[in-house]
Amino acid sequence: MNDESPPRTHRWYKNQRVASPAEEPDQLRVRVPHGEVTDQEQVAEATREALINWPVVLLKLVGTTDEGFRIGRHPGRWLRKHIGHSIDAALCSCQGPRCVLPHCRANRLIGRHAVSIKPDGEAWAPLVVRAAGTDTGKIKAGQPIRCELVFAGEQSVSVLPDFVEMLQNQAEAPPAEPVVNWTTVQHLILDDDDEPAWRKSTRETLPSALLPLERLADPIVRPSRLMVTFQSSTPMGRRHETGLPSADLTLMIDRLGRSLGAWMGRTAHKGPRLPIDDLIRCAAGASLVADNTTVVRVTSALLGAAGSQDEEGPVEVPALLGSMTFKGDFQGLAPILRVASYLGMGPGRQHGLGQITIR
Repeated sequence: MNDESPPRTHRWYKNQRVASPAEEPDQLRVRVPHGEVTDQEQVAEATREALINWPVVLLKLVGTTDEGFRIGRHPGRWLRKHIGHSIDAALCSCQGPRCVLPHCRANRLIGRHAVSIKPDGEAWAPLVVRAAGTDTGKIKAGQPIRCELVFAGEQSVSVLPDFVEMLQNQAEAPPAEPVVNWTTVQHLILDDDDEPAWRKSTRETLPSALLPLERLADPIVRPSRLMVTFQSSTPMGRRHETGLPSADLTLMIDRLGRSLGAWMGRTAHKGPRLPIDDLIRCAAGASLVADNTTVVRVTSALLGAAGSQDEEGPVEVPALLGSMTFKGDFQGLAPILRVASYLGMGPGRQHGLGQITIR
């Protein structure tokens, strides 16, 4: 596939597209800090140092059901609903409508949320649902259901043995939903050559399941050409911003770095901060070669962010789908781009938003 061909991403629908050009607001812009980067490898090294010892585990799940059913247009939301209900049924000890107690295993695993059949959670929950590879529409009995889950922070990771045991013992399904038999539960590790490999997850193997983000060498970032594909809808606007996202690498790196830094802080990571200003300066040196992105709308109910809803409830939020290709020097951006390809970016990741790939 050449860089100018339209990417294969999660499908979008006509009613998700934004207003006509005459009604569109301005595009979102980012101010590039003054100065220039003289050593891109130094920026890359500062990024790796900020990621050291951040506890992150990536799980791969494959399951089947004994009956047919449907998964709607947002598979991440369906997975968050299904798995979230199973977690509340097996691990939640809160006596109320919200899971908020510090000692509760469900709260430690996926963050504060409503104990409800509807998917709910906060923007910086320690959970990411990667659902771009999950089938949608009619699912037949026995058809594999695939997804990946990311858990971040010491509190969340400490509960994973209980979570994996729950999955292996046929987790409870929400009302009117089929039981999923999760036959495969694996975690991603890096071998001695820093090559990614999947290993079976058990109580005995999970203590060594931490993914060392600072050592990631895959996917390969080409030195002078970069293609970013938004596999699922990726909102980029901050609170009270009204502009539209676009194929702007400085915008993406700014929102990626700030959201990742906020998430690290919310999960109690105590390492040095990401070099946001230098990362933006590195991105500003790239030029756009091909733009195959599409602006779509998603409901703000998927974000879980403060200020994402008005008095009347959820609103429509613009987001990006598709790919954008740049040329330039990407040595300084390589570590954070690799991390984003595993963790995603922005709020709404626990509902499958913000999943990206790079090459």
